[in-house]
Amino acid sequence: MDTLTGAGDGTGAGYGDGAGDGEYLKALLDCTPRSQERAAKGCMIGFWRSSAAGQPANGGSSSKKAEVGLVEDIKGPLEICTPNALHATTEPWRWKGERLWVVAIYPPYIRKEDKIGGLKREILAEIYNFF
Repeated sequence: MDTLTGAGDGTGAGYGDGAGDGEYLKALLDCTPRSQERAAKGCMIGFWRSSAAGQPANGGSSSKKAEVGLVEDIKGPLEICTPNALHATTEPWRWKGERLWVVAIYPPYIRKEDKIGGLKREILAEIYNFF
């Protein structure tokens, strides 16, 4: 299965086969004109999970409450999976948090497995009732 688009196919036991293009995740990533604009600027578009209060839910720290339009910048050097990166993911179901956001990570960024880390992150949209 492609973790970014959810693309995959398979067969069912005794009930025929199933196939799908799995474009649901790609559609979520492309859900707003703002995400399309940021992608054109070389940004990685991904997801970020926060607590119900809009604070980091996976070990990060921020004095700012998450809201659409929030842009955060941190100083380098960029190092993913540390406090020296603002994070996003292509697999939001793997992470804790009550709220789900579509975010843009500006270049330069680093990808590691499902994670994306950069020095600048912009919140583009909130996805409601996803989990």
